[in-house]
Amino acid sequence: MPVYLDKKTGRFFIQFLLNGEHYKERLKAGMTRKDAEKIEIRVKSQMMFEQHGMDSGRQNQTFERFMQDVYLPYVENNHSPDSFAKSIDICRAALPFLKGKNMRQIKPADIERFKQHRSALLTQHGTPRKPATVVRELSILSKIFSLAVLNEICDYNPCSRVEKPKFDNVQDRILKREDEQAFFNNMHSEWARDVCRMVLSTGLRQNDLMGLTRFQIDREAQTLTLIQGKTKRRIVVTLNADAMTIINRRWSYRGDLLFASPQTGTANGSVRHAMTRACARIGIPPITIRDLRRTFATRGLENGADAFTVADALGHSSLRMIPRYVRSIENKRKMTDSLVLSANNLPAAKLKIIK
Repeated sequence: MPVYLDKKTGRFFIQFLLNGEHYKERLKAGMTRKDAEKIEIRVKSQMMFEQHGMDSGRQNQTFERFMQDVYLPYVENNHSPDSFAKSIDICRAALPFLKGKNMRQIKPADIERFKQHRSALLTQHGTPRKPATVVRELSILSKIFSLAVLNEICDYNPCSRVEKPKFDNVQDRILKREDEQAFFNNMHSEWARDVCRMVLSTGLRQNDLMGLTRFQIDREAQTLTLIQGKTKRRIVVTLNADAMTIINRRWSYRGDLLFASPQTGTANGSVRHAMTRACARIGIPPITIRDLRRTFATRGLENGADAFTVADALGHSSLRMIPRYVRSIENKRKMTDSLVLSANNLPAAKLKIIK
């Protein structure tokens, strides 16, 4: 335990081991545990900078130096390869605006210029960049400065004083039952079709499904076991007849990954383009994997499953995210229709005649 209380003296101690270096210090009397924890974080940060060959004062820390020596190693060790690659891209995009500047000298106006540039910059496909994309990019910059504040390199996070682009974040699209057969019939990639059908049958996230191996599946019990990507919980997913048909057909494929990308042979792949083209062929708005997860949840509730069961199937630890996935027009229609039926069944009101 890094911080502990000496019951005899009533004083706190800091004691920890960082990269083979042992540290122990007795703090002054009268300090609280919260004060001791803050000092422990500061000491660890100072030792980490010194071990990376950085000056202990850190008053002249530039953006690019902190990014290379602290932030990117932190992301590489604590986040997925996709997040690490995305962080590198955003850091490169921010260099023309922040390179050579002291971390303490970077102001909200600098972040505002970066935001306006990214908002006006077209994507690699020549389309306007969506506000949600800019918000995600700003969140990466914000994490850099939050880490700097934690290490007492900055006094505050300048990203917190920049207004984020406004956009409609309501996601309520689902795959209608009448469009389902045509959607899958017009998806030319068998691999993409299998991935989409599995998501619609199990509610799994695409990353969890793409990384699924044959060792995680019990075909006799018709279940699969995995560690959920976001929550890191061990869960057991039941497989219906459609899911088992797909798994049994792909069982003969080479390799441990059942849904490996046909282009790379790895768990890295995307079905977005195949889904967009299939939607265009049948004349419906484009849908995504999240829309299929939302369809799975909506149909579960319509078929009588309770919200706790649906949340567990989606891999959520609470019910807080359920409203984001479940936007059922059918349920709302049933509710409003029931009100009309109830009103029609009411007895006729007796009029009181006033003489």
